[in-house]
Amino acid sequence: MSTTAIKPRSGKGLDIKVYPNPVINELNVNLNAVTAGQYQLTVFDVTGKMTEINLLKTIAIGSQNFVIPTETFAKGNYILKIIDPKGAKTEVKFNKN
Repeated sequence: MSTTAIKPRSGKGLDIKVYPNPVINELNVNLNAVTAGQYQLTVFDVTGKMTEINLLKTIAIGSQNFVIPTETFAKGNYILKIIDPKGAKTEVKFNKN
């Protein structure tokens, strides 16, 4: 099992870790936010098609953990796209086995 991590630049933005990678039935997301507010989390396949996962989450400053169900996903590569309250976008790639 591996973890994919995205670190913020210049101390701003998000510190995101997703695991396990590859995922089987659940993708664990650890998000460390420097800005509180509404975050949009959307999962796309590699063709750009949005999956059924399109969430709005209210995130506080600091570390947040949550799970994205992936049991209905076909095997392949996916992108978790996160848009913060200021409109900044972060993408994390993961694989479904």
